[in-house]
Amino acid sequence: MQLPVPDTIRPGTFPAYIEKIDIAVLYQLNCQRATYLDSVMEFITDLAPTLTFAIPSLILLFFLIRKEKKRWIEGVLLLLTVSIPALLTTVIKWYFDRPRPFSVYEIFEKLSVAGSPSFPSGHTTDAMALAIALSLWRPKWYVIIPSFLWAFLTAWSRMHLGVHYPSDVLGGAFIGLFFGSLTWWLAKRSFNVTLS
Repeated sequence: MQLPVPDTIRPGTFPAYIEKIDIAVLYQLNCQRATYLDSVMEFITDLAPTLTFAIPSLILLFFLIRKEKKRWIEGVLLLLTVSIPALLTTVIKWYFDRPRPFSVYEIFEKLSVAGSPSFPSGHTTDAMALAIALSLWRPKWYVIIPSFLWAFLTAWSRMHLGVHYPSDVLGGAFIGLFFGSLTWWLAKRSFNVTLS
């Protein structure tokens, strides 16, 4: 099958060579997907944004209820670590204003809600920022492995469901990891936090 490749890319989106790679990879992940995983991927993608902010919020609430003044700041650190990358992603989305793959190419099947521009993936940013936040907070294998496994599944679900190109997901992963780590480091220094 000849995949559709645009002759020209409208201003504000990606160069043709990136678009061609994106289309080829997404064709395999969306058009040739294992359809029996659709409901699982929908569940993962729907839960991701809620988990990203619910987990840090619950940790903060836990320490506030216990009146542990020296530890509630850890919850604040976690919230900042997921919030800053999420805000940055929103700004970048509207700067690039990249159309969603299903809105440009009819071969891609949209299986999830998607309203904002495509690049970068907000779900992936959120999941990766949460993974790095929890891993820096509690650098234990039983925290790190599940956190990054969840982030990987979230990223995969966005392509499986046809709402993001691979480069959107890679961009979201970079923002979540890099700016999540940077936010954690700067906030930890600013608040002079020593983790217990």
